[in-house]
Amino acid sequence: MGVPHLANEVLKYSKNCRYLRRILKDTLNHLEEITKEKFFHKDNDGKLEVSPTELHEMNRILDRPPAIFVFGQSRASRNFLVNEILGRQLLPLLSTPQEATAPLKVLVLKQDGKIPPNIIETLSKNCTPLTWSEIMMEESEVGNRVEYKEVHVPHLLFRDDGKMFVVPELTGKVTNSISEFVKKSAPVFVYVVKGSVLSEVELAEVRELRRAFGSIPICFVSSVWLAPPDLTESDQDQFEYNMGNLMTNDSFERRKSWTQNGPIDKHRSNKPSAVDSVLVKQVADAGYQITLPGTRTRQISAGNGYSQIVIGFESLPNLNIFARRQFQLRLVKCATVLTEVHDRCLRLFVLSAFDVARSIQITPRRILFAKRQEDQLYQNLMTLTTGKHDEIRSIIVETAALKREDLLEMARNYKFPGVDDSEDSGYEDSHPMSSQEVEKHTEVIQELVLGALNKAVAAQLVDSIDVYRKSVIGTLQRCVEALEEDDEEHDHRAHDSLKQILNAAYQVQVSVRSSTSFVSTFFEQLLQLIMQIVLPWNAPPKPDREWRANVAAETLDSLNPSRLARGVCHQLCERLRESHEAFQQSMRQLEARLNGQLERCEEIGQRMRRYHAPRLARLSLEAVSLKDSATYGVPALGREIGRGQYGVVFACDTWAGYTPCAVKTVVPPDDKHWSDLAMEFYYSRTVPEHDRIVSLRGSVIDHTYGQGSAPAVYLIMDRLSRDLYDALKLGLSWFSRLQIALDVVQGIRFLHSQGLIHRDIKLKNVLLDKSNRAKITDLGFCKPEAMISGSIVGTPIHMAPELLSGHYDSAVDVYAFGVLLWYICAGSVRLPYVFEQCRNKDQLWSCVKRGARPEYLSCFDENCWQLMQDCWAGDPAKRPLLGAVETRLDQILEKSKQENLGYEGGPEVVETDHDADSLSSSPYIDIDIKDD
Repeated sequence: MGVPHLANEVLKYSKNCRYLRRILKDTLNHLEEITKEKFFHKDNDGKLEVSPTELHEMNRILDRPPAIFVFGQSRASRNFLVNEILGRQLLPLLSTPQEATAPLKVLVLKQDGKIPPNIIETLSKNCTPLTWSEIMMEESEVGNRVEYKEVHVPHLLFRDDGKMFVVPELTGKVTNSISEFVKKSAPVFVYVVKGSVLSEVELAEVRELRRAFGSIPICFVSSVWLAPPDLTESDQDQFEYNMGNLMTNDSFERRKSWTQNGPIDKHRSNKPSAVDSVLVKQVADAGYQITLPGTRTRQISAGNGYSQIVIGFESLPNLNIFARRQFQLRLVKCATVLTEVHDRCLRLFVLSAFDVARSIQITPRRILFAKRQEDQLYQNLMTLTTGKHDEIRSIIVETAALKREDLLEMARNYKFPGVDDSEDSGYEDSHPMSSQEVEKHTEVIQELVLGALNKAVAAQLVDSIDVYRKSVIGTLQRCVEALEEDDEEHDHRAHDSLKQILNAAYQVQVSVRSSTSFVSTFFEQLLQLIMQIVLPWNAPPKPDREWRANVAAETLDSLNPSRLARGVCHQLCERLRESHEAFQQSMRQLEARLNGQLERCEEIGQRMRRYHAPRLARLSLEAVSLKDSATYGVPALGREIGRGQYGVVFACDTWAGYTPCAVKTVVPPDDKHWSDLAMEFYYSRTVPEHDRIVSLRGSVIDHTYGQGSAPAVYLIMDRLSRDLYDALKLGLSWFSRLQIALDVVQGIRFLHSQGLIHRDIKLKNVLLDKSNRAKITDLGFCKPEAMISGSIVGTPIHMAPELLSGHYDSAVDVYAFGVLLWYICAGSVRLPYVFEQCRNKDQLWSCVKRGARPEYLSCFDENCWQLMQDCWAGDPAKRPLLGAVETRLDQILEKSKQENLGYEGGPEVVETDHDADSLSSSPYIDIDIKDD
């Protein structure tokens, strides 16, 4: 049937486009749903959207159906290639030399309606070749466009809106018309070379394609018949005419047989020749990158890919590979953009979860701190204020005495507004003041003196307590500001009340616009007292320098520092008390609002962890798997090398250039298992490559598994030699075991540095390479601490006591390592005695809940035993940090080398009926009670 696989490639591309379009639609709907829930801060809303650029780029790929564009100077060769692709003689070959120059428009091969069920029978019996009268049209142009003829063909190639364009010799108008179709499709360009090299006309046409369509690659196909190169042009036309008659006058099936064994073979190049290299050079000089058929690359180019040369129609299956590569490039580009959107949103989920967890922990502490600090501040200020009487009195007296002469001189030199009282004017001698002017000018001098005195007293009083203000108030003020910043209502009453306290106590500004201090308030009232003083004037005074100095002096002398100091202290205490009560009331209201917000955040956070993040992670898994499948294909499964609770592990020789590989196959039975697998895949994929962690290389979803009843997910990772369980059974040296322990600690430390908790450290999850260096595997239970919501997972004998409560942190991995170290030091897979006694699920759980620990063995190094005990301490806070664990293991290893324990250390393997493998494979050991 010609090139049957090309239709399969087109159909598979259309199917994958529909698949990606569904993922994109679900992603957009899901992000819109998350935005409506208003879980994220408004500043992050933009990160939860698919940008217009991303959306345009994906739609530009997904909304364009596949199309095959056939170019070439030889009409017979073009038609022959189309017939080969369709597997039937649809287009006629030339019957007369005159028809070789007959006008022909662009042919658009397409399909109307659905393909009939009996497609093969329909193609073989009911379809006859079209005549020239059916496809030829009179010259007709509309503007700068060339008319085209649609030919409806029932063929699989056109089932999903696919098309094929048979393009005549290129002209400017033809190029413009074709450009419209190229822009609206996923194009695959095929250029049929009339001979074995490009003629001058063909080379010019190829350059025109390069100019018009940029870097779109082309598959160059030489004709099935190759005229001898020494023929003249007219003889070559005659040769083509004879070959056309031969092909037209025989049945399609018989003609196909002839193309393999008949007389055409004598004119066909069966092997690449020197002429082929000329064609390669011509194509390269035209600006196209060339890859030879069968060339395999580790990764698909990020650009439009490479062009290809196919010599002879018997090599047409290479056209399938070329088309597949072009479709893959588009699919990979779209899937990559979609994956970037998923990764960006999932990262935001994780970071927001950390922010919420931090807020839940720190907000109550901040509130308690603010209350205690303010109350302590209030008590200290009240004590300080009541004892300030003598200090304020002393400041007033000392300042008045020190500044007296300066204040009197300032009063003498004061110029009343609108009054020329200079010595030359004679105003003072000729204009004694009336009683109203005396009162007015007296007030002016008093305000002048008291204002200056106010500044001097305030400066000294502020200096006396400024150190206390800086040391106490800054932290409290920042704490209150942080709490109010977290408040959705942004109510700053608590902050304002605190400012009132600070204003009353420390002479600081109430607000930006206000510079009033309690000292200025004090002098305002002082001014009112002085205003009541009646000065006994014997005669109307003159506003001279001495009179102004006398008014200033009498103002200073009339001050009563003791009485004013008592008034100031009383006023200050009242203001402190009012501000304190206002602050306490504001904090109670703020606390109620914040607690309500935290409860809502926790509810939304639970929904984010249990629903939104897994759902988006599944979409990400599907997009990445399609990209990996399109790029590298489905891995070839070898022998079974492992089996767990959730999947089977197979060997794989090579995939995506990585060798050897292990393929973990999982068939999720329901949405919850899909969610768990998707989150595992996301965390595993985002962990940077590290020497102590088994790397995840990719994933593929096999939708044909189980005849399509339930898709299987393949997780491809590096394959190592064996796991620690098998290695201990066969025996390891003491140095090797210590090195493995160090490797495991380094691996766990790296996971913790990425914000992840493994939660299932055990023998089976430690793999060894050929040099017995360890790597941690199986990140199925691995999660960030903030994304854990009461989940109880793991292997019971390795589970820390607090893990059973659902509230735990990374210290559970330290506990699990302590148990793992027991096995490493024992050099055996025999269960600890306390667990060996458990015969059923209830006994095991009861033992774990009681906090049972493995026993001491006589072969243990004392330092190792002490390290185990420290690691599995019941109180997580008492367990050592992994950095300290690594240091202690290093010291133990160095000490062992110095004592030359060598390879003789370590006990022999003890086989029992209840070893770690038999229990860990039983249903009550490897449990998964997941509430995430």
